[in-house]
Amino acid sequence: DEDMGKELSWRGNAMRSTTDSYLRLVELFQKDFSRLSLLLKLVESKNLNTTANLMVNVFHNFNSVVPIIEHLSEEEFKQSSKNVGASMRGNTIVNKIEGAFVRVVGLSFLQQQLGSLLVDLCADDKLSFEIDPVRVESELSAMRARGEDAPIDSQALIASRQKMLRQAAQSLLDHITANEFIEGMPRPIRAIAEATGRLARLYAPSIETSIVGGFIMLRFVSPCIVIPENFGIATNRVVPKAVRRNLVLLTKVLQAASNQSLFTEQYMVPLNSFILDNQPRVEAFVRAIVADPVAGPDERLWADCHVVAPTPGFAPNQLPVDDMFRLHHLVVSRPEFAEQLEAQEGPSSPMLALVRELGPSPLPALHQAGGRVSVDGGGSSGGAGNPRVSGVLGDDEPEAGGNLSAQLEELFFIGPKARDGRSVLYVIVNRLRKEMLDCIDELISHVYRNVNSVSENPYMLVIDMSWSRMSREMKEKISQSIRQMITLFERRVKKNVNEIFIVHPSDYSRSLLRLLKAFTSVKLSRKIKELHSWEELKSIIDESNIALPDTSKDFITKAYKVTKINAKGKQQARLIKFTLNSLLNIDPRSKKVQNEKMFAVIEEISTREKSMELHLRFADGTESARGSLLVQDGKSSVQDKLYRRYLCPSMDDKWSIIEDMYRNAFLNPSLQAEAPQEFNVSTSSGSRLFKLTVDSILVLDVKSFSIKQEISFAGIADVILEADGAVLWLKLRSTEKRMRLGCEKCNGTELFKTLRFYFDRYNKASSEDYDQSTGDQLFGRSTSFRV
Repeated sequence: DEDMGKELSWRGNAMRSTTDSYLRLVELFQKDFSRLSLLLKLVESKNLNTTANLMVNVFHNFNSVVPIIEHLSEEEFKQSSKNVGASMRGNTIVNKIEGAFVRVVGLSFLQQQLGSLLVDLCADDKLSFEIDPVRVESELSAMRARGEDAPIDSQALIASRQKMLRQAAQSLLDHITANEFIEGMPRPIRAIAEATGRLARLYAPSIETSIVGGFIMLRFVSPCIVIPENFGIATNRVVPKAVRRNLVLLTKVLQAASNQSLFTEQYMVPLNSFILDNQPRVEAFVRAIVADPVAGPDERLWADCHVVAPTPGFAPNQLPVDDMFRLHHLVVSRPEFAEQLEAQEGPSSPMLALVRELGPSPLPALHQAGGRVSVDGGGSSGGAGNPRVSGVLGDDEPEAGGNLSAQLEELFFIGPKARDGRSVLYVIVNRLRKEMLDCIDELISHVYRNVNSVSENPYMLVIDMSWSRMSREMKEKISQSIRQMITLFERRVKKNVNEIFIVHPSDYSRSLLRLLKAFTSVKLSRKIKELHSWEELKSIIDESNIALPDTSKDFITKAYKVTKINAKGKQQARLIKFTLNSLLNIDPRSKKVQNEKMFAVIEEISTREKSMELHLRFADGTESARGSLLVQDGKSSVQDKLYRRYLCPSMDDKWSIIEDMYRNAFLNPSLQAEAPQEFNVSTSSGSRLFKLTVDSILVLDVKSFSIKQEISFAGIADVILEADGAVLWLKLRSTEKRMRLGCEKCNGTELFKTLRFYFDRYNKASSEDYDQSTGDQLFGRSTSFRV
């Protein structure tokens, strides 16, 4: 056992009290911001970015980011009174928080205001603002070496480009300082600008305009201009190096104008006249930005941005628990914080008592043991690695660590031709491994060879998403790989792929679908089709030639393959599948639900750092009171009813099961009591039990509880209830026919509301996964509301 590392466990009562404890932690920080300041001063420089993101993620829910920034800024002004300008433009924690926050609240505004302007700038490959003589001479030399006509007079060329750069900068500055831009700017950003200006008047009045203008430009506008794709602008192409240089030079000029600082670089000095000419415009802009249009004469400016209270629609049970674990870790992993807190507030400090009560944060140990996200080192709550999701009838996935070439052949290959003679390329996504993306040259070479061999003529692509799951790190790596591949493929490659089929799409695959559309033309995007049943391929490819794995043809939505070990040591193959309030054990051979364990009766989850075993302990005698229609552990021994021992196929699977259990059981407790999770209905095949899981409906035999059918929420087009409430219809995406459900033995209205809840919840989650995280998926940087 010692070889397996120390035991890690977390008990049910601790889980249920987590939200209350973390709410108290947030409240105590908000009651006295000096406590937060004390903590943030202990953060190492390498962790400033992730800590700033954490502050925004947590405190934005309570409308307290603006007063936190004001408090930290005032301390910064006091400490840097001799060089305030440099400090406010430096890499301090308050500057990092400002940058993260304005990007969160101002993303859609920037897309609306600057989107079309930046798209036009990025679209002109021939435009160049380069005025650095060294770079210009290098550019002209390269043109001559290629045999191209190059201007003889480089100085005349530079003068011409200076004029173009000045015109472009003036056009952008006019747009940014216009009333429409000012009036539409989100109030929290203007509130921060006003607070910054007010503090500047106290500590550095001579440079108030420079500091406020610098904040708006440096933290808010400039990042969008330099890297527009990070803000969801100009994402339909890779921004060329020359275009990026244009954006950098534009930003350089605008930043200097807002800072009211003249250039000293020789090649930029001619643009100092631009800065001087626009000084009155920038000063008027700053005055307009800080003026609150709704505050009365005796009212505090931007008062609504300083009211610390939960944001509308936010409930305590919606606390971002992953981020709260990080805040917990940030607090308890720095013993100096407790020492300084005691010195500042005394031994009776309520914050000090809570810190001691919280004890060690559970998540770092779990994540570090599983090779997952580092709390201080950045990353996402999704974790690293690629947890494997196995099939019901077996696992044909190639083992990680084997021959890379063989694994790539299993991942991406050419199958038998379609009925009309077109070549068919297959991608089996659940065979993708992180190691393959680490060997990117081999992966790109393999894909290029296969695509190139069929792309002379029309061909089709089948992407099998069955059993697949992508962590945030995998999405980032995939996006980077696709960007590299797109630049390699000739036009005929994209032109001749006339259909792309995504088989068994789910909430995990929606991001891939948007990813493909983002990197293809509008015309090609229309060729991408979702197939909610593999059998839809039969009309295009002979059934005997469909080269999907058998596990894909017996697809069940997200589940985990494990080995259950009972009290006598007997090993049984099982699938673990989650509902919103329970854990289902499924026999993969008979496809029968063996039993159900409610999350509410889990008293302890434990494992060892290096072990692939997972242990659950349950409360005694509570489950039978629930009255579930599903089979209970009637034949099990007392030991097996109280304890569950699972052997996972990999460490990734173990940590993924734990993470999903937390997410389903404890991160959304309000959803668990939202509606019943099972209904007895009549179908054309007889009486059936509808069991609702996190991503599908399991259609069960009412006596044996064997799975007769599974309907993924991704495959439901609509839910319709007849007026009398006796019949409900499911419209599926995979067929023109509707599925009739008789509600004689259940409440039809309740079933309708529950299915609509799941249906809407799924579509909302899929939409948010795309809308809020497109930047993460495409470019490996966050543009989402959860920075």
